[in-house]
Amino acid sequence: MANIYFYLPDFALSPLDMANLTTDWPGFSEGRYCWTLKTYLCLMRAGFQCKLVHSMPDAGIIISHRAFLSDDFCPNVKQLLVCIKADWGRHPYAQIHIVQNRHEGFSRVYRYFMPGKSYFMTHWLQSGIKPRAGDRENLVKNIAYIGREVNLADELKTQDWHDRLSDLGFNWLPVFNPLLWHDFTEIDVVVSAREFPARPNAGKPASKLVNAWHAGVPGCFTPETAVMDERISEIDFLPVNSPEEIISALVKLRDQPEFYQAMSGNCKIRALEYSEQRITAAWGKLISETLQNDYRLYAKNPLRHYWFKLARKLLSIWLAAKVVK
Repeated sequence: MANIYFYLPDFALSPLDMANLTTDWPGFSEGRYCWTLKTYLCLMRAGFQCKLVHSMPDAGIIISHRAFLSDDFCPNVKQLLVCIKADWGRHPYAQIHIVQNRHEGFSRVYRYFMPGKSYFMTHWLQSGIKPRAGDRENLVKNIAYIGREVNLADELKTQDWHDRLSDLGFNWLPVFNPLLWHDFTEIDVVVSAREFPARPNAGKPASKLVNAWHAGVPGCFTPETAVMDERISEIDFLPVNSPEEIISALVKLRDQPEFYQAMSGNCKIRALEYSEQRITAAWGKLISETLQNDYRLYAKNPLRHYWFKLARKLLSIWLAAKVVK
């Protein structure tokens, strides 16, 4: 079997206390560390063989986040480069990409123009989630958005929106500080809306939904592809596509406590599907089976490797020419 390496360059490793690092490290709110370092730690803890390196090995399966890979790095015939795309762009020469949305990069047209493979992997949970306090019961008072301010719809950043909710008896409590994203203890409903109306956003994950499930907090989400893929019943979350629809959903949750209770109970059920153990097992299968097969495909077929490299090189030249024009 080919060796598995997780690559983080020196500048990424230097601020970390590796000896005392756990999977609940607050720094995992930053995607590049969550996707690489947390994956490595969880796999090692589960007994899978892999290594963390800060220089590129000459051979083997090399997994890294797009933020850590220079554009001009081109793997040799003995290297299989697995780029974790996340919210970043694709790497020009990676044979494999890990994507966080099932709709990203799987069309026939895409595969024709961008040879290589894409595999979907579920994003890790927010580290150290503190669930909603049980003594809040069916109270619907504190309404929160949890995430970066840039990813919140403009309509929900205004004083008018704050006042509209206040007039209805709700507290609007957006949480922009990454150090607080794990704490759901006083939150009654999570709202997630990037824009109105929502676009598919085929590159985005369902992380906010899954985190809310683990915290036991019902949610209102715009109908992006990732969350709609997860919705199998009306109590998974409430789809909303305007501020008015959010207000209607909040009023329903407040005025129908039995419905709120059903959604809250359902959170605990759906959360079981996305435990850290299950995500680790999925990664284990990927590195021990799928990527091993891919490595043999490229390492034992130099012509395939060079064809892939040439196709990507020609595509890069064509794209650069388009930009210049």
